[in-house]
Amino acid sequence: MSGWLDLHRQLYNAALEERIDAWRKHHKNISYNEQQNVLPALKKDLPELTPLGSQALQETLRRLDRAFSAFYRRCAAGQTPGFPRFKGKKSFNSFCFPSPAGWCFLPFDKPPLDNSTGDMAKAACRASALKVGSLLIRARGKSRFDSYAPNDLTIKRVAPKIWEASITLRVSDSDCARDRIGNEIRGFDLGVTDKVVFDNGETVENTRFLRNKLDELAKLQRARARCSKKGSRNYKALNQRIARLHRRIAHQRKDELHKLTTNLVKTCSILGSEELNVSGMVRVPKPKPEVGVDGAPTGNFLPNGAAAKAGLNREISSVSMSALLGMLAYKAIEADTRLHLSNTRKVKPTQRCACCGTLVKKHLDERTHLCTHCGFVATRDRNAALVCLIDALWPEYFDAITSKISKDGQRKNLFFPDGFENLIANRLFYAAQDISNIPQVSNISNPSPKGAAHGTGVVIGTDIVELVSQETPPRSALAV
Repeated sequence: MSGWLDLHRQLYNAALEERIDAWRKHHKNISYNEQQNVLPALKKDLPELTPLGSQALQETLRRLDRAFSAFYRRCAAGQTPGFPRFKGKKSFNSFCFPSPAGWCFLPFDKPPLDNSTGDMAKAACRASALKVGSLLIRARGKSRFDSYAPNDLTIKRVAPKIWEASITLRVSDSDCARDRIGNEIRGFDLGVTDKVVFDNGETVENTRFLRNKLDELAKLQRARARCSKKGSRNYKALNQRIARLHRRIAHQRKDELHKLTTNLVKTCSILGSEELNVSGMVRVPKPKPEVGVDGAPTGNFLPNGAAAKAGLNREISSVSMSALLGMLAYKAIEADTRLHLSNTRKVKPTQRCACCGTLVKKHLDERTHLCTHCGFVATRDRNAALVCLIDALWPEYFDAITSKISKDGQRKNLFFPDGFENLIANRLFYAAQDISNIPQVSNISNPSPKGAAHGTGVVIGTDIVELVSQETPPRSALAV
């Protein structure tokens, strides 16, 4: 595999060099078709390219063509992209078969091919097998689909002497559908202390796979740093152990996310959360240059909290919020579950009160939501989950309650969807009851007479005020 990967890398670099020389000497652009037409003659001059397969070689040239297309597109958009680069052994780590030609996948219920003759063996195959050219590779895992057709194969080197094969399957919509066994309606908020916090107070603990292995990682990295020679045998062995440990952590995290997202789409008909800009959340703080008495920079820098932010960035990345939402997106389509992601900049679930819709600004270390407008008290993450749930059920809700007061100060009537009032009042009721030993807010502006007594007053409409301020929880026609 290493030899094949290196041949693909050499082909990529040679094609890139040809394009650069053609433009430098003759101001001519070479297209993909022109380069792929040279492949038959190239395989005659270099017989070692023949076992790689024509389509795999063509896909390597398409990979270069896509890099140039992206470069030209970004230049036309006024951006400053980087020019396609020559690939070294560490940066070129995969090659692809774009069609089933040149390889075949043998599920474990079929007999394997004999590696030397290519004939079917008599014994049943005890594991799935992947035949690429003249190589027969044992494959782990099993597809969850009964009927499928292999589409393409990507072989990737994830670490020294560690390879992975990814097979894309063509599956019909009926076979791809997931069975849903429940019709729950849930909102949730993602975090670091708890991976997921639902609107009903349930939480999913953050397992912290990376933090639990930090000591072991540090021990291996210190041993690698003590190696006298960078390319020694011991140095390479420690590199492999570190790579295997990172791979194990990634697999544990991915397995947990798959189980969590599959369970959610199986039991829920509506899921509400918020859009997250994770790349912005883990951004490194800007440096703070020190300024002298005369106003000129001294060349030194003031503390900017980068050390503390580095630990938070590591924990945010370890939660894999983008991966969780991405898995939910495609699984929700397969299970016919509606996934609603609120616009964070518009709705602001973390800062908005789920009861009255007022924006209550909070610092990151404030973990309790205390609304000074209506008196509603809940945990910060649960309040955000409630806001996401409300926005999922009625996306125009917060726009309506902020524009319902007319110029003369009179409150306009709001007409909610069927079951909406009881459902939201029920969730708000239990959220307020779960808060204990938290002092109520005294400076409440324009509170509801009944709601303020329990700290759960709502100023969005008299009907919901009555429901939330009851001594017993309201019931809903919707799933609760």
